[in-house]
Parts: sequence; C-alpha cells; structure tokens
Amino acid sequence: MTSSYIETDIKKCELLWEEFSPKQSLFDLWNFRWAFYVAYQYQPYFIVLQENSQNSGLLPLWYEKEKNKYFWFGSWWQEDNYFWLKNPADLPHLLALCPLPACLNGIIFEKIADIIPEQEKDNFQPDDPKYILELDQVRSFEYYLAGLKKERRKAIKKDLFLIEKQNPEIILDNFNDFDALVALSKQRFINEKEDKNDPWYDPALKDIRRVEALRNIIKYQMPQQNYQVKMITVKINQKIAGVDLVAIFNNCYYALVGGYDTENFPGIGNYLNMLNIKGALDLGLKKVDALQSDCGWKHRWYQEKPLYYFSKE
Repeated sequence: MTSSYIETDIKKCELLWEEFSPKQSLFDLWNFRWAFYVAYQYQPYFIVLQENSQNSGLLPLWYEKEKNKYFWFGSWWQEDNYFWLKNPADLPHLLALCPLPACLNGIIFEKIADIIPEQEKDNFQPDDPKYILELDQVRSFEYYLAGLKKERRKAIKKDLFLIEKQNPEIILDNFNDFDALVALSKQRFINEKEDKNDPWYDPALKDIRRVEALRNIIKYQMPQQNYQVKMITVKINQKIAGVDLVAIFNNCYYALVGGYDTENFPGIGNYLNMLNIKGALDLGLKKVDALQSDCGWKHRWYQEKPLYYFSKE
C-alpha cells in the first residue's frame, strides 16, 4: 500500500537525506546543501513516499516565499539532481505529489528518461547544460591542449604567455582571499547586468545570502568524510589577479566559482583554468566539473552534459 507524508523538521530531514542520498556527487552531500540552508533559512518541504509503511522515495524541496515557489532543497544553484526512489516504478507517484508551483532544475535526465509517465513529459524541458572534462585519457595539460582546435590552442597559449611573462605568484588555500573573489566577481558581472546564472544573483536580498552560502561551503567542509575545499589565488606585482574556489569529492574536481581581474590582467581566466586542470591531474582525479551555464567561455574548454528542469505551475 502506497502512502506519503511531508517532513519539515530540519533534523528529521537530515535523517531522510542520509537514508536516500547516493553520495555520488558533491551535490548529494548533506553538509554541502546545509551550507545553503544556513544562509537562506527557507522552510524544508521533504515529500516522503512510503510502501507498506516503509520509506520508498524522497523529493527534498524547500519553499521560497519571495518567489512563492518550491525548489530543490538548497536553491536553484544545486546540480546533478534526480528523484530518489528505491523502486523506479514509483516515479509517477512522486511526481504527482510535487506541489504547485515548482521548478526543479539541474536534473540528470538519463536516470529517469525511460520511466517518466506520459502525462508528465511536457513538464521536463532542457536546462542549461553543465560542462565536464573527463581525465581518463588526459596524460597532461599539454596533451589536453594538443587535442584542441588550432585556433583555440593558439588563443590559450597566447593568454598563458601574457600571464606567465609577468611572473605570477600562485598561492594555495589562503581562504582569506574569499572576499577578493567576491569583489572581483561582482565587479565583472553584477555591475554589468543582472544575470540569473551569475553565482551572486539574488534579487530578493541582493548578494548577501549567496555570499554567505558560498562562504559556508568552506566552513562546513569535512575532508576526511566527504568533500574538501581548495582555493587558488594568483597574484601579479602584489595585486590579486584572480581567485578560484574549488571542491574535491569522489574523484571529481568541482570548479565552483571564481573572480578575475580581466581588465588589468587579460588572460587570467584561462590561466586559472589551466591551473585547475593541472591541479586535477596532479591529484589523480577522473573529472573536472565546471558546473552549469556557459558564461561565454566554458564550451571552449569542456564538453557539454545535458541537464533538464521539471516545472509545474
């Protein structure tokens, strides 16, 4: 017999999360999502599906009152989402229980493509893809670079040369540079235009909560148990040219967010991309994940991986 209930108590939500999460992706980890919950404090809304009084499915959402809409627990910034079911045949039940209005982004479509009920197919639409570099066959950064098209390879080498001739200083894990990352990122993107794909875009309270959430990612890391956070800072002539915040989990190197002074240091974005790929290779990792949204450059470095969103109005 199939039944369901709604859980809103955050401690019980954590227990449910730990019961269902496959812990394959960074976004599957409770303490990563917790970083966003602490910043936003939106009401959890976990839909629990049961079969014969045993938990069989989970749809972990929260309600954003400013938008009057339900999203994944942890905000639209989360990726690698899908519907957690012990029996895939229960997907129609879980989708039917999804409240209105809802927008669930960043869904790994191939996990559910064959079991989506006909009446729900129109509710799944292509989302912004994410950008991946598989490292299994990449022996070195030079090997990777050699595989690019000639014009692209030439442009990257030019940018790397521009930075290298200025004798850049590379600093690892100085987390005090987070403020510089925020300032550089805002200077480049927020002041130009509001962009929902910008990591600092937060129309309700400007950027305050998003900054706190990303700072919490550093605070709540647990290197010995799940993810580890690293920071890469490049200084030129004692001035910060660029900062990247990255996370490592399950043999994957996640390029989370960066800030670059491209006005004073042209090519710094490409230089940090090079450092990220080299860093992932040096650590023996299997993949670089540059997350969703092209931002005008990711397609030049990485391969697209399609994601979908599910909406009900």
